[in-house]
Amino acid sequence: MKSIIKKVLKEEVNQKLKSKLLDMISSEGLVKTSRKVNGIEYLSKAIDIPMWELIMGQIGNKIISTDDLEKLGITTGGYNFKFQINSIVLKKPQSPIYGLECEVYFTIKEGTVTLIMTNDETYDLLDPKINNKEWKWEVDNEIRDLVYEFVNWYLSKLNLHISDYDLWFDNDKKQYE
Repeated sequence: MKSIIKKVLKEEVNQKLKSKLLDMISSEGLVKTSRKVNGIEYLSKAIDIPMWELIMGQIGNKIISTDDLEKLGITTGGYNFKFQINSIVLKKPQSPIYGLECEVYFTIKEGTVTLIMTNDETYDLLDPKINNKEWKWEVDNEIRDLVYEFVNWYLSKLNLHISDYDLWFDNDKKQYE
């Protein structure tokens, strides 16, 4: 009988804690709440919501621009585009000495790049003709770098250590793989 009472009391305490933490996320945001409880990993366990789901609830499916990146101190050079993070996959590493592995799938919604190497010509990032350019791979890698900078900035605010990132375009997977 005592064990049943203890179990019920523990569940009530856990439910109250979960409710309070969810209220904190709503009122203060994920970053402040996770910092107050020693990181998103603990927060995720306490409220029984996967980390990726918490993260996607904050930055997923929102349009982020290079102007937003500049406000964070991320230099964007000749790039002027908007992107959306469609999915974040967090994987535990094979060795416990490493941090998590992170796969990010994103879509370029619109944008341009002005290239110094082509006499300051501006190119539409969504124009299919750009795929035939010899420097397309470099533009793709620089876009990935900018998306990485944003995701890394955000995840580090959550006290989340990522040891390896893979970033994938969702626009046209055949085109980029």
